[in-house]
Amino acid sequence: MQIQQIEAFVNIYVTRSFARTAERMYLSQSRISQQLKSMESELGIKLFERTNHKVIPTERGSVFYSYAQNILNVYKEGTERLNDLKNDFYIHTQSANHLSPINKALLILSFNHPNASYKILKPVYLDGTVPYEIMSPRHLHLVRENRVTDDRINFFDLGEPYYSVIVKNGNPLSEKEIITLDDVRHKKVLMLINTGEQNKYSGPYLGELRKYFEENDTDSKAVASASDMMAELISSDYDTVAIVSNSIAITNDIPVKAIRLYVPGERHIGFAYIGTATEYMTEFMELAKKGLQAQENQNYL
Repeated sequence: MQIQQIEAFVNIYVTRSFARTAERMYLSQSRISQQLKSMESELGIKLFERTNHKVIPTERGSVFYSYAQNILNVYKEGTERLNDLKNDFYIHTQSANHLSPINKALLILSFNHPNASYKILKPVYLDGTVPYEIMSPRHLHLVRENRVTDDRINFFDLGEPYYSVIVKNGNPLSEKEIITLDDVRHKKVLMLINTGEQNKYSGPYLGELRKYFEENDTDSKAVASASDMMAELISSDYDTVAIVSNSIAITNDIPVKAIRLYVPGERHIGFAYIGTATEYMTEFMELAKKGLQAQENQNYL
């Protein structure tokens, strides 16, 4: 009996569907069916009753399910332990918005652990969730906390994703310590969003915020570069503000001020992972967390 056959059985049991199991495992339905038939033949029992519309576990299939889960858990624990002996790991991210402190953390890590290697990859999931089935040991997924879909997945909290509003000196908003959405709802809003992305709402947080402004009749404009945004802000009247979440350093030479924007229901971001993070992976996550905190405390947006 092969591990992939057991994975197919567990997925069929959970989804009650050959089609959904095939999608999850990136295999054809005929391949899934063959694997199940092979298991049933080897075990000498029928695991599912199959009709045109339903896949129903038999009594023996239900009994075997808990054992199959245990087999997969032991297998994953074993592979995780073997991978702990390797010196490479992977970071999956949906957005470049928070990569600046992450890259700094990786730079420091490379000095502390010269034999460690890493790769930054785009996620293999499209909806922002992190299914347990696609995760592998030594892969860290930069995600929102509420998008972790399985309690077997660990979450390392990096902190809140935050926005800042940049206003010209002299703007009445510059006297505030925190700006709310109501404060900017009737302003002209410039938003630093990479228009080179296929999706006009590039960046998971600014994209949602821009959608909110459009739904509430707020004039929002996507700007592709920080220099263009600052130039337009400075040349505009006080009804224009800029909102960013990228790493932009505000210096005293520019006549503007950055104020934290409060957005109700802000989500935390962090790394989702399975298994136990190795020492240098844990060190990297701590460095990334410190980088995000320092970025905010020093008005680096």
